[in-house]
Amino acid sequence: MTQPENQVNKIAEFNDVFLTLDEVTQEYALTLLQTLRFAQSKCRYATGEEINRPSQVSFLK
Repeated sequence: MTQPENQVNKIAEFNDVFLTLDEVTQEYALTLLQTLRFAQSKCRYATGEEINRPSQVSFLK
């Protein structure tokens, strides 16, 4: 399955912005994204929503 073009563009933009950050700020950004992923999984679990698609931040693993 291929990613929609707009998602590919968003990932490319994120990568460009991320690379402009210094090392400490990159760590903060990664921590924030991991926290959001955790919160999203808890919200989905609480509502009983199935997760059938890959994480949008799967490149962090």
